[in-house]
Amino acid sequence: MRIINKNFKKKQKNHITSGKNWKTFKDYLRCIPDQKSIEEDNGHAIARCPLSHNHKNNDNSSSFVINETWSDKYQKNVVVFTCLAKCCEQSDLASFFRARLF
Repeated sequence: MRIINKNFKKKQKNHITSGKNWKTFKDYLRCIPDQKSIEEDNGHAIARCPLSHNHKNNDNSSSFVINETWSDKYQKNVVVFTCLAKCCEQSDLASFFRARLF
């Protein structure tokens, strides 16, 4: 016989998007270590990867892209990002920003 604890509540994962205080595109840009590498244009940017230590050449060619785009799921603009060089895991990039934004 299985006993179920009715007082147990599943703990929500701490995602970047969880909580009421959503961060903006500009908030994310301010976290990028090499501010001089940022080339921004109307809600889109390319910059040196914040995890440049993962790159053979310290990401001298700016492979990190970040955008603000509309989300039907959340009904608001959300920030999305990735490293085009494929040197960095998405979860590592998310951890980098989570540590600096929240």
